[in-house]
Amino acid sequence: MRIINLNIALILSLLSFTATGQFKIKTEYEYLKLINNQQNKILIKDNLKNADDIVARIIASENEPYSSYYIVELARGYNLIGQKELAFFYLLVQRNLFPNDTLSYIQKNKFHEFALSLNLNEDTAKDYWSKTLPKNIPENFSDRIVKLLTLSTELHSSKLTEHIYNTGLFLRSKNAKIPVWYQHWEYLTIIGVNEKLKQKIIHSGKYTNQSIFNLIKKNKYKKKVYRKAIKHYTKAGAKTYAKNLISDYESLDLSIFEKFDLLFKKAKIIF
Repeated sequence: MRIINLNIALILSLLSFTATGQFKIKTEYEYLKLINNQQNKILIKDNLKNADDIVARIIASENEPYSSYYIVELARGYNLIGQKELAFFYLLVQRNLFPNDTLSYIQKNKFHEFALSLNLNEDTAKDYWSKTLPKNIPENFSDRIVKLLTLSTELHSSKLTEHIYNTGLFLRSKNAKIPVWYQHWEYLTIIGVNEKLKQKIIHSGKYTNQSIFNLIKKNKYKKKVYRKAIKHYTKAGAKTYAKNLISDYESLDLSIFEKFDLLFKKAKIIF
């Protein structure tokens, strides 16, 4: 899976990062602001290729000066090239992880504009704004990450999946307590379940610590998740786990087509 293959190594390498003269966020911020002001979309797109790496460094350092300003400019850059989902996501990153009273005071209209551009209704936009006011942000950095994960997963945007997953890796790197609902979201992401289906079967909140399969009430959704999981873990070479999934899947009320499809899945494990 692309998310796992490319990004775990990135996160782990950045955890060893320490703030030195080699990384000056103020310089990065000033350059990003300059090209945004020029509104040269080609230059903006080229510069954004390195944005994920810079944001990862910022989050790893937690308190790097100019963090909030850089991330707001990053959101502005994404907006200028029409990537509305990422523009709003990075405003959430800034407001949750690096709250800034000055920025909060001046960015309300822009925040609502970005939210409404995603077809969120007015009440939802106001709710997101209220929840991310500096006074409502937790003191603990890990708790801030959890809040960011909560708000961003509820957008159910496929364009944000990889960015949310990467953010969750930082939470894991801190040995923080991972909310059960997010563990389920993460599992569904790993096996390739799309956001449309996730929206139907999982919501942020309190869950008992049990298998995601036990939490899915509708059989048609449960079957889809089983098929995704069996396919993923068979391909990953986790044959014992895939066989266990198949055993559980067989206990469901399968259609003729589903039984026929299952024969191929069993064959792939054997051969």
